[in-house]
Amino acid sequence: TFLRLSEISSVRRERLHGRELLAFDFEPRADYKPKTMAENIVGKLAGTIWVDEAALQVVRLEARLTKKAKIAGALFVSLAPDSKVAMEQAMVNDEVWLPSYREIAIAGRAFLLKKFSQNTLSRFSDFERFGVDADATLEVPEDEPKP
Repeated sequence: TFLRLSEISSVRRERLHGRELLAFDFEPRADYKPKTMAENIVGKLAGTIWVDEAALQVVRLEARLTKKAKIAGALFVSLAPDSKVAMEQAMVNDEVWLPSYREIAIAGRAFLLKKFSQNTLSRFSDFERFGVDADATLEVPEDEPKP
């Protein structure tokens, strides 16, 4: 869905965190008519995506709103242009891709009146593998008749 909503340009190879990646820029398609609220927001994003070709995984995404995004007809929330997000994920223990970084900077209005802005930065690390063993047996309660 994301790729259907976007025009892709400037496909190139780049190195990021020691990995050879395929990078491309994206921007909203002018002719696409969104069908859902999520498509309406995604259809207003522009930015860059870095993909690990071998793993077929998005390693980094940087996106920003190009136009105001209204949620519930702007009665609930209206997000300002240039609100942005950046996310990364990394291969952990050569087994699984997990989030490693997220930065969100948004601004807008809530309920038509209240202005807001929020900036958050999250880093994820020190992932550990753990296992759980469980043994369970079912017993017929004493007050129940046995079959």
